[in-house]
Amino acid sequence: MQRIRIFGDSIMRGITYDETKQNYLPIRNPLCGCDTLTSTYQIQNNSIFGYTSVRGLQLLQRAIQKGLCADYVLLEYGGNDCNIRWKDISRNPNTIQVPRTSLQQFDYTIRSMISLLHREAATPILMTLPPINPERYLQYLENTGIDSGALRQWKSRCSLIHQQHERYSKQIEIIAEEAWVPLLDIRQVFHDPDDFNALLGSDGIHPNAEGHALIWKTLEQFLLQRKYA
Repeated sequence: MQRIRIFGDSIMRGITYDETKQNYLPIRNPLCGCDTLTSTYQIQNNSIFGYTSVRGLQLLQRAIQKGLCADYVLLEYGGNDCNIRWKDISRNPNTIQVPRTSLQQFDYTIRSMISLLHREAATPILMTLPPINPERYLQYLENTGIDSGALRQWKSRCSLIHQQHERYSKQIEIIAEEAWVPLLDIRQVFHDPDDFNALLGSDGIHPNAEGHALIWKTLEQFLLQRKYA
């Protein structure tokens, strides 16, 4: 049985926003329906809610020191890297906000992780970012206590949030092509349905149960295609 380890954030951790409980909760049985995947691969999921690529690199380095023991390693980062610190905006709306991880640092960090995995004779797999709904996300932020006045200027610039998120996802594609690394293009898979918003939770940035099921099913098909190619 081949081994795959996953290093990522809340997306691959299977987290969604539960509007009823107004909290982030893990999806129950995200691998339900992926019997071929679970019977073919030993899966170890090291994804952690809120992690950026920089923290992911540190986690990967510690895992290597302890013994990676993986044939494949899926790297799923970028959603937290491209996000900004909304609580800082709430405190000071005029503060110039930059992504938590610059695009240059993000590029360098992902490439560093790829190099580490190659030294460990593990095949890295990169994953693009599922699309988001900025309008829904800003409404979620307002509902959770971020100052509405501070958010007002962003509501008129939702396209900027989308463009920044897309820019980081595109950078993942560029890295995969330049580094000759397999790419799991989840963003394209989400865009295939008529309305990808039906795959997102009420916060606009995390997949709902259907979205998470689609991610795991796509990963299953992706790995099996590589296995039998």
